[in-house]
Amino acid sequence: MKRHVFSLITLAGLGLFAFGLWEIWQLWNMDRQTVPDASTSAQTSRETAPPTKSESPKWVVYDRRPERGQIFGKLSIPRINAEFPLVEGTREPQLRKGIGHAETSVLPGEPDTSVIGGHRETRLRQIGELEKGDPILVETEAGRFTFRVTRSWIADRSETVRSNGKGQAKLLLVTCYPFHYVGNAPKRYLVEAKLTRMIPNS
Repeated sequence: MKRHVFSLITLAGLGLFAFGLWEIWQLWNMDRQTVPDASTSAQTSRETAPPTKSESPKWVVYDRRPERGQIFGKLSIPRINAEFPLVEGTREPQLRKGIGHAETSVLPGEPDTSVIGGHRETRLRQIGELEKGDPILVETEAGRFTFRVTRSWIADRSETVRSNGKGQAKLLLVTCYPFHYVGNAPKRYLVEAKLTRMIPNS
């Protein structure tokens, strides 16, 4: 009897370990699957001249990119009363520190779509509560940015987000879906938000 109980406990432990590895693999692939076209977004962010002082700024261009694993800002979602450290990269070592910025996408506030994601086990599972017009606040060394939700949807995990092609600064939050699914979540939940206000750091 004791041997059977021990075997069941061992099998359960192995199952949980395998599930954890699968979740890590899914998020590690976020950089390659749910990101803007790398060549287009990189070219746009570097070739677009920053606005003159007399114009209302529409975006920023960062002087330097953060290094992988660096906490380079924070992201706040007032509706769910949540605040996350913003980390460069979406692999497991980075996601232990906060929510990750997909390295092949533009940085928050730059023209094009900045992709940010994290584990559904964090409070990111509550992004399903967000409604159109809700603010998402980002602070980095470049400034403070207010994005407002424009839409949300459920997609296959293989969906690729292309360059928005309009010189607009957008944010895309991504996490696995269904939020309370046990095992390999077959979908992704995405929230898109558009930059509506920015205060650049002097």
